[in-house]
Amino acid sequence: MAFIGKFIGRLLGGGDRALHDWVIALLEIQPGDTILEIGCGPGAAMKRILKTRRNLFVAGVDPSEAAVEHAWRRNARAIRAGQAMLVQTDIARGLPAFAVPFARAVAVNAAFLDDKATDILKVVRKTLAPGGKIAVAVCPPEKETSEAYVRLLGKEIRRQLEVAGFATVRLHEKILDSSAAVCVTGMNPTSGKK
Repeated sequence: MAFIGKFIGRLLGGGDRALHDWVIALLEIQPGDTILEIGCGPGAAMKRILKTRRNLFVAGVDPSEAAVEHAWRRNARAIRAGQAMLVQTDIARGLPAFAVPFARAVAVNAAFLDDKATDILKVVRKTLAPGGKIAVAVCPPEKETSEAYVRLLGKEIRRQLEVAGFATVRLHEKILDSSAAVCVTGMNPTSGKK
């Protein structure tokens, strides 16, 4: 499976506000942005984006029917208002056609750690507008997870983004509530092959 999925502790707990706020800040979301959340799980990051930013649209995709149902319940008001939508799909097989390209893409604790990762990231890059930004963040829920291990995860995600064609790829590290976290950001080139 292309997604490891949400880590169980975060899935049951509904997310980590400090992690989401850090990733949202790194994405530099602007009013009017359209955002694709990859592996949205129970919709905690989507809810946080919608709560902390205004005048935007968020589409969440996840291969799990149960996760999409949970995300729908958590974000029902925004979905009814047309500020959000959810799609159950395996991104490795492609994404549905969206009306406009996305300005931002985000994955929080939905790391790509198998041989399909680059293909998935290429699909995501095709949905981003030229100059669009992606952020892929990982913060294992286990407090004993070493910073060195999390840094290795970040380096692998950075490599995958580069192979998928993202530019200006950067690795960001942070300690959140005694847990190591990484977020890798990249830009969809404004010219060149998709």
